[in-house]
Amino acid sequence: MSVSDDMFPPTAPAVPVYPVPGVDRAVVAGQWSDWLRLVVRRAAAREPADVRGDFFELGGWPELAAAHAALDEPMRNWERERVRDQSPPCGDLWLTEFVNGLAGELGRPVRPFALVITRAPVHGSFWHRRTPTHVLASGTVLADTATFRAAFAPVARELA
Repeated sequence: MSVSDDMFPPTAPAVPVYPVPGVDRAVVAGQWSDWLRLVVRRAAAREPADVRGDFFELGGWPELAAAHAALDEPMRNWERERVRDQSPPCGDLWLTEFVNGLAGELGRPVRPFALVITRAPVHGSFWHRRTPTHVLASGTVLADTATFRAAFAPVARELA
């Protein structure tokens, strides 16, 4: 589905568009935006959110549930393709050196912290902080040390 006010950039690889007979695309697009905002809000609040199955129907989005059911197999095929194309997240030694260097900048030892960085399958430079300890980053950001460092630095300073 393509949704005009989606908060995320287009996916990479591109998701094929499949028509779903009997489903009103405009209604589903509106429900998608509402559903996505709810999922992101729940993730930020660390509330559980079942993003598949009955969650659509329980949330009052029957058209979205019907579209999801009709597109389940194509989505699974796309996901298999996407997983094959993933590059590993940035894991260079400079990360450790950067965090250790924060002690001097902060004037105190660095507190141990964990930050989960999930590679988002989207085009271009994308960095989205889902929770204080979880970010979504595009492969473009993860592959470019300068861009990654610029996005990572304020998060690391806050957590350290």
